[in-house]
Amino acid sequence: MKENKFVFVNGLLNSKLSGVGQLPHGVQLHTQKGFELIIPDKVILEEMIHLFLLADANAARKADGEGFAIKISAGVSTRLNFVLHKTGAAEFCPQKMTVDIHLSENACVDYYQIEEVGVKGKFETINQFHLKKHASLDYLVFAASDGASNNRTTVDFDQEHGFFSAKGLTMLSGQAKANHWLTVNHRAGHCISRQYFKSVLAEHSHASFESLVHVYPAASKSDSQQLNRNLLLSDNAQARSKPELQIDNDDVAASHGSASGQLDDNELFYLQSRGLSKESARLVLVDGFAEEIVGNVSEKDLKSYLEAKIHDGIQAMVGSIQ
Repeated sequence: MKENKFVFVNGLLNSKLSGVGQLPHGVQLHTQKGFELIIPDKVILEEMIHLFLLADANAARKADGEGFAIKISAGVSTRLNFVLHKTGAAEFCPQKMTVDIHLSENACVDYYQIEEVGVKGKFETINQFHLKKHASLDYLVFAASDGASNNRTTVDFDQEHGFFSAKGLTMLSGQAKANHWLTVNHRAGHCISRQYFKSVLAEHSHASFESLVHVYPAASKSDSQQLNRNLLLSDNAQARSKPELQIDNDDVAASHGSASGQLDDNELFYLQSRGLSKESARLVLVDGFAEEIVGNVSEKDLKSYLEAKIHDGIQAMVGSIQ
């Protein structure tokens, strides 16, 4: 996977760990205060932009506070693959960060958010997306942190014929918590939004999914779907699901749904009757449940990384089941 890699350690850019090639002509990049990327019209970034936020107890702390801001402006008919990867000790990770992405007409952005922050701490990510006519944004968030993470995402369809897809996979154990709050504003007509979030929860972990889709009076022919599914591997794990619709236009297509439960005994029995051990049967079922979310990731190396993380995490979670 070809990529431009930017590594921020405790909020400060580390040029030695970063690897940046030749960006296309006209692309503006600013890394002094957070990360800002401005892509001019009709520019396609062939190489992925991979932004690491690395938390290191042995490195210098950021001098101007705990926040971190990411701003991306995608011009007309541009194309970008962008990865935000947070990892390390939570107490040295920026506790609050904002991601502001503006898509001009016909712009297309794939945005991956990977959270693997360890041990303790609480942090929040605020995503704000603005889509113009025929803009397309695919958003995928993978949350497997040990602390408490909050993700707040707001999407505004500012013009007609926009497309937004959000997929999420949360994998938690211990006392970990993860909350996803989404608000999708269909302000213009003929726009499509899709949400599909899953969680796999073990031990005393807790996850929540709360989503509001608001279709405004002028947004005829809006099309929206929300779906949340939660797999509980422990009697002590908890999942909260609250998909909502606020419809102010009669000419729309909208649906929502949620389901939470444990592994199906009949499916376990079937796999065991085919020669699998009980633990192997659990692993097959949980693995299949989780990997659906990342099955369509187009970047092969990124997909392989996520699949390996999912598989390793599930092995540890399934092994803890009594």
